[in-house]
Formats: sequence, C-alpha cells, structure tokens
Amino acid sequence: DPLEPNDTKALLEQLSIIRSIESDTKLNDTLKEMTDRTDFMGAAGLIGQYVTSDDNPLSPAKVTSVVQGDEGVSVTLDDGSFVPIGSITGVFAETTPADESENDG
Repeated sequence: DPLEPNDTKALLEQLSIIRSIESDTKLNDTLKEMTDRTDFMGAAGLIGQYVTSDDNPLSPAKVTSVVQGDEGVSVTLDDGSFVPIGSITGVFAETTPADESENDG
C-alpha cells in the first residue's frame, strides 16, 4: 500500500513524489496567473479599437472595456457583448474595414 510504506526509504520516496506533484501544481497555477495577466494587459490595449471575431468576422465592433472572468480574459464591445480574446480575428484602428474599402474605390 503506497500510503503505508514498510520502511523509511519508501516513505521518503513517496514524500518526494508528493512534493514534486505539489510543486508542479503550484508552477502551473503561477504560469496560468502570469498568462492571464499578460492577456489582460494586451487586451487593455484594444480599448477604443475595432475588432472582428470568430462569431462576427464581417462586423467590427468597438472595444469598450476588458474583463477577467472564470474562462479567461474577454473584451466588452460597444453593443454590450463579450468576446474572449482568443476569438478575436482582426483589430482595426478608428476606421472599420468597410470604411477603408470605400476609400480605395
């Protein structure tokens, strides 16, 4: 039984394994937190920009804020909807793609 070792050596090996697992878990948590913060700071730079997303590839909407939720970082759009930053497919300055195409022709 791994929880009832017969000798000190086995007990120390098991403690070492448990500590290693705990350390890996803490490292994963720290990396997730760092990634979330980096995503949040990157998304903050989108405020005032227009974005397209997987759900609305042809309808750019203006980013008004950034939120951190259980599922990660999302941007809030001027229509009140939320878009996870991983779903953003395009970022545009103050003009939308439709405005740019009108100027080309």
